[in-house]
Amino acid sequence: MAHFLLVEDRFDICEIWRNWLLEEGHTCQWANTYEDAIQKIWLSEQNDGEPFDMILLDHELDGGFFGINVLEEISEELGQDYKEHRFVVITASHDMGLVSIYSQRGALGYLIKPISRESFFATIINALERRRIYVENKEDWEAAVRVLEDLELLPKIEQMQRDLEAFQALKKTHNKLLEDLKKAGGNEAKIRESYAYAYQAITNNTATIESIIPCLQPFFITKSFWEDIKYTFDHERLKFYGLQSYLLRIGNDPNAYRIKHLSGDAPGHYEYRTGITHRLYFRRQDGHIVLERFGHKSKQREILHFLHETGGGKAHKIREIASKLK
Repeated sequence: MAHFLLVEDRFDICEIWRNWLLEEGHTCQWANTYEDAIQKIWLSEQNDGEPFDMILLDHELDGGFFGINVLEEISEELGQDYKEHRFVVITASHDMGLVSIYSQRGALGYLIKPISRESFFATIINALERRRIYVENKEDWEAAVRVLEDLELLPKIEQMQRDLEAFQALKKTHNKLLEDLKKAGGNEAKIRESYAYAYQAITNNTATIESIIPCLQPFFITKSFWEDIKYTFDHERLKFYGLQSYLLRIGNDPNAYRIKHLSGDAPGHYEYRTGITHRLYFRRQDGHIVLERFGHKSKQREILHFLHETGGGKAHKIREIASKLK
């Protein structure tokens, strides 16, 4: 599931694309002017917004504006990196020079009108995969490696030596990954292979679930949250490491960015975006933060229903339940 912005001035065309995306389980918003597109992109990056995974950007917009003007404006507002690996350009022109201009500015693909459903999804699927290769994997590793900068946490863990070796193995794997990516250049197949090799290495290492315990000390947690942590450790080891980095960030600054108040869906609960794909859910209780759930954004509806129905669950300190729930 991905979140799209459709920048297109014709409602009838946009409605067709919107229905195609909804049928496949994606979510989307529509902008029909240059100003509307800029505003929606800006709001999506604020604390209570939902960032766009992909933006389908029409080349010619009403008012004499062009898609390239959108790219230039958001680069000034949000930085040059924002537009990298996020846009697909749409045009009625067969001018490959135009396509080249957008490609040089980070566009992942292009669609030429009129657009069939088959060509639409062939381009979209390829663009999302390229974004995953270049952006999501990179962010996961960067978040995981931040934990290595706080190795003083490890002496608080019973199996310190074992976990220290596991963290050193992570650093070694990360360094090899950087070398492999540098050699791969822009070859997406080689980049994909490098990430796959690194991910397998980290999955097979000697890490223990206890390595996350120091990061949980400032918080209260629920049994459901700990179950999510166990699942992540067993099935998504890199996300497990990356989560530790975000927990440290929240522990140091409870008002850290990327926090969304879920007042409508689950009153009193909050969502914190840990990277591109995963979400951490918590509530504030008696001056403390209670961690309630952690999972992929595709499980958001299920988790919000759980929070709404259960209130999130009873709060515990990690030392009270970790040994019982392994």
